[in-house]
Amino acid sequence: MPIRINKEVSQNNIPYIRLSTLSKMDIRYPESLPEQTAIANILSKVDEAITSVQGSIAAAERLKKSLMQNLLTGRMKPDGTLRKEDEFYIDEKFGKVPKGWKVKKVKYLFHMNQNTLSNKTDDNYKFSYITIESVNTEHIDFDSCPEFLFKDSPGRARRIIKDNDILISGVRPNLKAFAIYNKPDSNNWICSTGFHVLTAKEKVCPQFFFYQILSSIGASQFHSWVAGSNYPAIGDSDMKNMLLYTPLYEEQLVINQKIENISKTQKAKQEKIAVLERLKKSLMQNLLTGVVRIK
Repeated sequence: MPIRINKEVSQNNIPYIRLSTLSKMDIRYPESLPEQTAIANILSKVDEAITSVQGSIAAAERLKKSLMQNLLTGRMKPDGTLRKEDEFYIDEKFGKVPKGWKVKKVKYLFHMNQNTLSNKTDDNYKFSYITIESVNTEHIDFDSCPEFLFKDSPGRARRIIKDNDILISGVRPNLKAFAIYNKPDSNNWICSTGFHVLTAKEKVCPQFFFYQILSSIGASQFHSWVAGSNYPAIGDSDMKNMLLYTPLYEEQLVINQKIENISKTQKAKQEKIAVLERLKKSLMQNLLTGVVRIK
């Protein structure tokens, strides 16, 4: 039987294992060298597959970043050609802006924090609660969201949300706890008042503007608002006055689709990595313990 390993701690409070302890470990292994090699080869193949997919995700991320930088600012047309100098005008804030595009504040494109639960809400109203901790860039971890009855819920669990609303964390915007909400099931869903919730007005593609907020266009404005602050946070007024490039609605849709296609590819690859990692864990559990033998 393998011995129990007790981790020790150095004077620097760094955990370590003594060589003498490690040398006493019992290790199961097949006596046949070909079987050892076969097991190692199988696990190596899975590692190679994971590394390959990770590489393609990184390449897709670079492509996405480049497209966002060029498509969202209008330097590149949706057909992939670059705009010529005479196809721009000069804006006092953004510099070169494509002719036919405008620069608008968020408050003219979105309703913000439109609805909240009132104090008169039924005590037994049940909902799932999206916290800031459950959101990271472009993703909401719905499985980590707790359920509450209104009477037992935290005081910040009040923001009512609906499909295609943009959730922007008002705290530490550099961490980009930003995502687009789409209802995952039949439950009622509420998010924290720590989010700025943007609901698109008519002829506004929320995904197109979400990508702008996520990009350097949004990041530079967030930075100007929180620079030097001990507690970096963005208020309602800041968010409402954020400036964004605004092409015609039809062009918003086309540009968004091009970026969305890359995002979908990345998501599929990330899911593939998760499958491969589960496969590797299962193989290690079975092959390295001898539950499954290789002839």
